[in-house]
Amino acid sequence: MRAAENDTSPPTRMLHPVRGGAHDARLNSGLPGGRCASLHVPPHWIAQSIAALEASGLVDGLDAGTVDQIAHVSEEVHVDAHTEVFEEGQPCNGLWILAEGRVRLHHAARDGRHLAVAFLEGGAPMQIGDALEGRACSVSATALDDSVLVCLSRPVLLAILRARPVFGRNALHQLCIELGRRDVAATIAALFDASGRIRCSLVQLLHQFGEPITGTGGARIGYRLTRQDIADRSGVTLETAIRVLSQFQHQGLVTTRSQILEIADVPAFKAAAG
Repeated sequence: MRAAENDTSPPTRMLHPVRGGAHDARLNSGLPGGRCASLHVPPHWIAQSIAALEASGLVDGLDAGTVDQIAHVSEEVHVDAHTEVFEEGQPCNGLWILAEGRVRLHHAARDGRHLAVAFLEGGAPMQIGDALEGRACSVSATALDDSVLVCLSRPVLLAILRARPVFGRNALHQLCIELGRRDVAATIAALFDASGRIRCSLVQLLHQFGEPITGTGGARIGYRLTRQDIADRSGVTLETAIRVLSQFQHQGLVTTRSQILEIADVPAFKAAAG
């Protein structure tokens, strides 16, 4: 956040949330009504934070005034494309919500490759379990595009949980979704056949980002993916991903348009993936 009310330039990119002393005390007092004028936050930043909070599902059931107050004690973070937002093993300083852009969550394998566990877009919360428990980051996050994130530092998060228990229930629901994605990633990594791994990865991505193609039984994955992304999601080498996807294309199962994959016959493709 910036202190200058009339400053409309983008905030400096940060890779860690900023802890707030007065912010925490305000939340501990029970989130009183009305804005905190002393924060001097540009209105368009608050609007973006509110939109991200609402899209995340974390503030479902909270009144507009409370959501506005949570937005005021959040930090808006700008991250350049191909920059790490946080790194596996580093202390988790807070809960993150992707407001704009795209982010990939991944583990580092011993052989130097990455295993992608999730691809995220606007509204997706990150690091829920780690932030709640105050443990080290269990995955790394890398921005795929220039991205804007909202961060609730851990002291602020704990204060919100004390003042508004419904936020905690929402966080647990979103955590279940997050863990489900990681379970899928672990299942995919356990498959030995490269073709099966890639098929399962694409089916999971269809569930998350699928967009039906009108007049056909096909669908597109509405998320730009490189061959390296697919390789990392499937736990295979880049060369293997290129080979298997080429086979799918020659068989008429998959086409690619500007890094968007289209599946010609979704039921058949899912059946083959098991």
